[in-house]
Amino acid sequence: MEGIKLKSSFVERVRGHLQEPFTLIDVGCGGGIDSGWHSFGTRLHAFGFDPDVDDITRLQSEEGNPNVEYVAAFVRAAGAHPFQPGKLDYSTLSRNPWARLSVARTIELNEKQSNDSKVKLLNLWPKKRLVQPSSAIVLRDFFDERRLHAIDFVKIDVDGSDYEILTSLDDCLHERQILGVGIEVNFFGSDCETDHTLHNVDRYMKSKGFELFDLSVRRYSMAALPSRYVYASPAQTEYGRPLQGDALYLRDLGSGLYEEFAGGLSVSKLLKAACLFELFGLPDCAAEVLLCFQDRMEPAVPVRDLLDQLVPTDISHGEYLRRFEKNDPSFFTPKARVKRRLYPARRVLKKIAARIGIAERLRL
Repeated sequence: MEGIKLKSSFVERVRGHLQEPFTLIDVGCGGGIDSGWHSFGTRLHAFGFDPDVDDITRLQSEEGNPNVEYVAAFVRAAGAHPFQPGKLDYSTLSRNPWARLSVARTIELNEKQSNDSKVKLLNLWPKKRLVQPSSAIVLRDFFDERRLHAIDFVKIDVDGSDYEILTSLDDCLHERQILGVGIEVNFFGSDCETDHTLHNVDRYMKSKGFELFDLSVRRYSMAALPSRYVYASPAQTEYGRPLQGDALYLRDLGSGLYEEFAGGLSVSKLLKAACLFELFGLPDCAAEVLLCFQDRMEPAVPVRDLLDQLVPTDISHGEYLRRFEKNDPSFFTPKARVKRRLYPARRVLKKIAARIGIAERLRL
């Protein structure tokens, strides 16, 4: 998922204070779970799902953490879910411009390639050995079977039924105290309530007590004038329409809006919430969580030391805030600092010019 760090020294520091595992659910884990999650060390308990049988077999054989399990399976919504195709106005990917994109044309031109390296390079899904769709799992049932009563983060990226899978979690988001969701979203689509679009995902997540904390944008060019691909394989391009992105939703525990939910969280859960913020490049939000729940965490957790770890410079958190309150120049970009220094001189010059009648000529 875009935005996650490769490694977090803050998480490595915090994991020793966790009294429970960090549980990750990765739906669409092709290529493996992101390396940043391994910052939790053996505290990480993860389940990755993907229909690519060969990739899942390889990932499991290479995985060094015995608490990380890869499952060859499609994930679907429950049978009684309202988004099932029987619904008259059902749709998930309406107004999809895929057939007109340069990436679709590239894949079409190379679809006859059977070489394994070409299959991976060109992302030719029809050439991959996939598990039977009839064996698809339902996440809620999987959670019950594995007795996963508490889950920390869910990532969904399946290039299609992402929104279905998300909404099938429904009560799980609260019951299992899920702290964050990362999901691929589409910027195309209609006003249909079942479309897998950013606006539907955003409305749903906010109804469940989450806030949007990050959003990436991937552009795809039209076949009418193809752009160069960003990566070695055909996917996003250097220019083109915004087609997809990764949306990060987390619990805004520092807002005071969700006191009842926050009150039911253990100290370890609160620490994991801070870890999620820092792992996704939001140390400011991580610091807010630590400060808001400092009384509950201490003396078992060295909150001040953890705050110091979040500071981007080699000073304490307290000193960092003191410098900010004093308008320290280091908090302004060089250009902004120059403007602040020149502003008083410009004001004096403008007054003088006005007195002698040349202000308009100088455009002050």
